[in-house]
Amino acid sequence: MSSVDYCSPLGHHAAADEGWELDVTKFSIFNYAWIFTAICVVFSSILTARLVYLHLISFNCPSQQKHVVRILLMVPIYSIDSWLSFRFYWLSVYFDLFRDCYEAIVIYEFYVLLVEYTGGYQSTKEAFQKRPPFKLVAPMCCWEVTPRRGLLRWLNRLTLQYVVIRPFMAVIATLSQALGTYCAGELTAFHAGYPWITAINLVSVTLAMYALVLFYVVAKDELQPYNVVPKFLSIKFIIMMSFWQSVCVAGLVRVNVIHNTTKWTSDNISTGVQSSLICVEMLIVAIWHLKAFNPKEYASEGDIKTKIWPTIPICFNLLDVVSDIYNSFFTINLRIIMRKDQPGLVANIELKNTSTSTTTTTTTTTTTDTDASVSPTPPFASAIVIS
Repeated sequence: MSSVDYCSPLGHHAAADEGWELDVTKFSIFNYAWIFTAICVVFSSILTARLVYLHLISFNCPSQQKHVVRILLMVPIYSIDSWLSFRFYWLSVYFDLFRDCYEAIVIYEFYVLLVEYTGGYQSTKEAFQKRPPFKLVAPMCCWEVTPRRGLLRWLNRLTLQYVVIRPFMAVIATLSQALGTYCAGELTAFHAGYPWITAINLVSVTLAMYALVLFYVVAKDELQPYNVVPKFLSIKFIIMMSFWQSVCVAGLVRVNVIHNTTKWTSDNISTGVQSSLICVEMLIVAIWHLKAFNPKEYASEGDIKTKIWPTIPICFNLLDVVSDIYNSFFTINLRIIMRKDQPGLVANIELKNTSTSTTTTTTTTTTTDTDASVSPTPPFASAIVIS
């Protein structure tokens, strides 16, 4: 077989179908693996569709269940994407674009679900303010923080940054692949896009996952009735397992454990291995979700069923995510701490820029509890803290 340029999408496409046979008597291991993964995709999708249906006919808590439905849909999206990537591996980067974007949304959906479990944002903020100082989770366990409003705000931003960075990196990866500069699986090809995109995604997803863990540590008492741990583990399993699998498979290519054959390039094989593993894992996660996201938690007395069609726009309207991103990163909050001779007097000034006008809202409250991020105010001076 002639050498293939690993950074060339055309090189992948040229050898695309050499290893695939439609004649059953000439089937290779890849043909059988593709059929097996197809079975996994069908079963995982059926299980997820049934679970979503049960939630929609018991849609008695929209503020929570809309997030649950969005999380559940991650299983068919992941499995179908991986199945297509297995067969049309030279297009896998393009298939992964939608999957990566939805993956980022799912992490934030789970964060908002935790907030809803604790009674909404205002109740969560009050619960955080009641907590005594505690040490952070490893690896920053030497630091002690006071979980007040500032911590909740930063947990929100740490989660939302993944919603922004992950899709952006997916777009960059797609463009790099089209230009022949992506070099999928080449961890040491620092002239290419793959190692840099992988590193940025690793940092971003680690921060988002750390924010979820920290949220659970602070609000553990409020989350206790909702069986949160299995739900969190299913999210973590999908995202972290798929990420580290891709890195490990790329490492096996690097050390030549996975290498070129007469009909396949090492990149084609690694894509097939990664995709087939995800298809199998999604079936496991679909079964796991039956217990973790049990719709019986929302069943009403008398088992009264809700109509499905009015619930669909609620579940699939993602404008709330866009609104949260805007409010977290593009809304300027100013806290003005007044003179020291007026302790506890806080003026909150919120400036919101819109396309048509600028609205300024000022509220003044008296409280003895200030934000953890506010430093002591010098005598007869005003301090402005921008959050």
